[in-house]
Amino acid sequence: MRKCLFSCFSSYISNYIFFIFLCSQLKDRLESCEGHLEKGGLAPDLPRAKHSLNHHEEQMKDLENAAMRTFCRGEELIDYLKQSEIELRVKDPLSMENIDAQTHIHNLLEVLHRKRRDLRDLAEERKIKLEQNLLLRQLESDAKQVRNNKF
Repeated sequence: MRKCLFSCFSSYISNYIFFIFLCSQLKDRLESCEGHLEKGGLAPDLPRAKHSLNHHEEQMKDLENAAMRTFCRGEELIDYLKQSEIELRVKDPLSMENIDAQTHIHNLLEVLHRKRRDLRDLAEERKIKLEQNLLLRQLESDAKQVRNNKF
């Protein structure tokens, strides 16, 4: 019984540490992407405009997949804690009080959900700008072709 309890606890701790690592990594990626979305320029020509839009869409898909993996890992960890009846307390970094690990994991997931939601809004605004830039560059390219064909 004792060996099983130790094995379960050890498994939980390694999963918890990995989850905290994933949260930290995702938070850093969300913040980095947010800065890029706020400061990113627009392409001066058609090929780069196409590339910028494609890159943006792929980056958002990749980020969304990473977020979903992290959220699923957190939910699995909460379920594991409930099923195993392990009671683990951790220090809450904000209040410095001891709270149960389930609450801590839930709080981390909430923070990440909010950050992801905010980033989605920002990403949608950026996508619209990139699409408009692509249309402008396409129009310029078409106008240049018409002008070259007339003369």
